[in-house]
Amino acid sequence: MNVTFETVICAWDEKIPALLIRLVNTLLFCRTEEELRQSIDKLRETTELDEFFTYGYGSHHFWCNQRISKGSVQFIQSRLFIATF
Repeated sequence: MNVTFETVICAWDEKIPALLIRLVNTLLFCRTEEELRQSIDKLRETTELDEFFTYGYGSHHFWCNQRISKGSVQFIQSRLFIATF
């Protein structure tokens, strides 16, 4: 996986930096899309990933945006990063 950050990180909660590092490490250690999907599902179950970030999959990438506040349905419009596989 190749991770490219596209905007600045807004660390408005003390949990964001550690969670973001854990997310990026998860992406970097995955070798296939299937492995990535399984790893993201596990991360969702064990962390507050969905509370701070919104994300999804394209045909050859994973994208991530940051929420404007914990649990908000609104998110920062600029994509935080993209990971290609």
